[in-house]
Amino acid sequence: MATLDVTGARHALLAGLIDHAALFPPASLPIDAAIEVDRAARATPQAWMLHRFLVPASKLVELPAGFDPPLGVIVDMDELPPLSAQVEVVEARLERAGAVEGVSARVFLEITPGDDAALDAVAAAGAEAKVRCGGATPGMFPTPAELAHFVCGCRDRGLAFKATAGLHHPIRCYRPLTYAENGPSGTMHGFLNLFLMTGFARESYKPDVLEEMMEEEFGEVFQFTDTGVTWRVENFLSNWQIERLRRLGIQSFGSCSFEEPVEDLKALGLL
Repeated sequence: MATLDVTGARHALLAGLIDHAALFPPASLPIDAAIEVDRAARATPQAWMLHRFLVPASKLVELPAGFDPPLGVIVDMDELPPLSAQVEVVEARLERAGAVEGVSARVFLEITPGDDAALDAVAAAGAEAKVRCGGATPGMFPTPAELAHFVCGCRDRGLAFKATAGLHHPIRCYRPLTYAENGPSGTMHGFLNLFLMTGFARESYKPDVLEEMMEEEFGEVFQFTDTGVTWRVENFLSNWQIERLRRLGIQSFGSCSFEEPVEDLKALGLL
């Protein structure tokens, strides 16, 4: 099958969409395997959708010379090692914010959606926000209402944010939550739902409409053109609005898989 020429709203939304988290659950690949998978992904026609390679701070010393994608460092230690110019972002839970003081890279602090005081603390720290959208069990997934509240809270405080976990698929769906045989299944949020909901939140759509968008399970109701994207006919985001939401709103999401999002987007006819 020939690769589509991706332009317009699709390119505006999907470019640099994914931070590759192959070292993290549920894939949890050894570092050599994760690097091999990342190199293979960056050699595909869809490599323009990839942004950073995510690595725990404790494993930075294990990266081989010559491995040169932009990096996102996840804080898993009390004191960070020296960071190279390759490191574009540093991510930490809010309670570990002390470990990232003084770093020159962009800082994203993870909070629990619904905690407005934590969002205030992120803003006061001069950082940006991070939200966890899932995990290995159904109870680790925030509700659509909680995610909509988080997105609106970031908007109101002028915070960009990124997302992680539970976003392997573009549209909300019921799937296995891990790669383990007989592991738990549950309803997973879609990354298209989240990104587009963020765009409509920035256009002051009401919370109940934003929640409805997070609950959308039909990919065909999102129509992409060279000028924008439409949701259920009457709701429209222009390319300019999409570019603004990527610049000022949601930056990217971490996924341990690159293949799953790509294959799903192909199935939707978007790649």
